[in-house]
Amino acid sequence: RLGDFFLQLDSTMEKHPKCELHVHLEGTVTISDHIERSKRHQHCAQGGSSSSISPGGNESETIHDDHVDETAILEQRLRNVVDLVTFLDVFEMFMAGFEEAGDLADAVHKYARRVEGSGVVYAEVSFDPQAHLSRGVPLGTMLAGLAEGQLRMREDVGVSVAFIACFHREKDGMAALSILEDLAAHPLGGSAAGLVVGIGLDNVEPELFEE
Repeated sequence: RLGDFFLQLDSTMEKHPKCELHVHLEGTVTISDHIERSKRHQHCAQGGSSSSISPGGNESETIHDDHVDETAILEQRLRNVVDLVTFLDVFEMFMAGFEEAGDLADAVHKYARRVEGSGVVYAEVSFDPQAHLSRGVPLGTMLAGLAEGQLRMREDVGVSVAFIACFHREKDGMAALSILEDLAAHPLGGSAAGLVVGIGLDNVEPELFEE
């Protein structure tokens, strides 16, 4: 009877509108999306670049060899996650596929498609400007992609989304402040744009970021 109660509760809750208040955009990427994006940008889906030495040790071998089951390898990487450090290793590997505005827009839109069936009508989604900047992705590119994703999410599935800029706890606070100032000065980053509505903290948790 208790099982029937919870099944009925799940069915009832499914019909109610909901908000998602803690999700990281880069963490919504599926393995198949990551592999597709890596191939498009000529990255190794398992980390590194298209010129990296392959698992067999031969630099001339393609990293997307049809005989290599990248899905199985990445699934094993996920199963090997045992703590925050190993989780962040995989998280950063998946994040490496974001290079263009379209990559972020597509990720937002695919996330919207997944949550639409759960009754989500509003979401606040975190993104990691410091990590993307460190890989050479300009702040303007990030914001353009998020803005496009926000529009597509609202028009295609009727879900409203806003974004939280997360800064690394282990890095100097002044570096975060500099990015925050650039964000506020950008036409898409200011509060009036309704795109970025807050800031947060993520990554490892040392005592450095007390200020």
